[in-house]
Amino acid sequence: MTAYGRPLPLPDGGLTHVFPGADDLAEAPLAELGMPDSRRRTVRTVAAALAEGTVCLDAGADRDETEKKLLGLRGIGPWTAGCIRMRALGAPESCSPATSPSRPACDGRAPTRSTPSGGAPGAPTPYTTSGARWRTGTALRSVTSNTRQQSGPPDTTVDGGPKTDEKEATMIACTTITSPLGDLLLVGEDGADGFTLTSLSMPGQKNAPAPHPGWRYTAEPFADVIRRLGAYWAGEPTRFDIPFTPGGTDFQQRVWRALEEIPHGTTTTYGALTAHLRLPRAQTQAVGAAIGANPLLLARACHRVIGADGSMRGYAGGVERKVHLLTHEGALQPALI
Repeated sequence: MTAYGRPLPLPDGGLTHVFPGADDLAEAPLAELGMPDSRRRTVRTVAAALAEGTVCLDAGADRDETEKKLLGLRGIGPWTAGCIRMRALGAPESCSPATSPSRPACDGRAPTRSTPSGGAPGAPTPYTTSGARWRTGTALRSVTSNTRQQSGPPDTTVDGGPKTDEKEATMIACTTITSPLGDLLLVGEDGADGFTLTSLSMPGQKNAPAPHPGWRYTAEPFADVIRRLGAYWAGEPTRFDIPFTPGGTDFQQRVWRALEEIPHGTTTTYGALTAHLRLPRAQTQAVGAAIGANPLLLARACHRVIGADGSMRGYAGGVERKVHLLTHEGALQPALI
């Protein structure tokens, strides 16, 4: 809450921060939560689904349909989906006290507390009555609290259950390579379907994964992507048509596929990309959030999306690096920078 919550200009008793919104957490590194990168990705995936409207936790939302959509997100299993259903939508049968004493059933109402200004005991304050933000918070706390209380041995999933044979066969590898933008961290998974690239990040990047002691440090599985990066920095128009690890929501994947279609040496705008995806203009912000959650910088060219006025807008690797990449590709003239 302190790390990512929004501070109140006038603290109300012991309440100093409001729980961050889904859009805030979808792009937050979440390093302070003390969990493996895979679980932080799960939290961000749920937050992104809430921010873009793929999953709805509003009062009156269909519980069965919501749980079905949650189960379609990467890293969410039946136990976690049931807990989110119970805690955010008030479906106590999903996760009863008998099966989980540490998670008492709730009736879907936002918590209340006494006001320090003489209000009736238990009367909700303006902050606790913010239902949408509270439901977002309970959903994400379901994931994070489940992670902490059910961390268990390393051979368990996010839901605390045993890994499948396929998951046990997955090896996570990483390596670093030098570049004009600093040392790039490459992370990949070697599973049943072969080796796939999971992340390509830069120093200081938002949401960049931190190397885990259990990862295998080796450059061998990354030979193809390293070769393509070398060609890119040599000035060759390069397509990174290599296997990527599936991740993100359906909406994010749709946006990310569109990024891969933007030609080398060109740019497009957030609005134009939204129109290209045949989405209403009102979803331009959601498209921008999906672009910001792209885990594969360079390989999936989110740096080629700029503001309608030509401004660079945001970039997870930093705006200066975005300018550097577009200048390198010839989309910007050095004399104009």
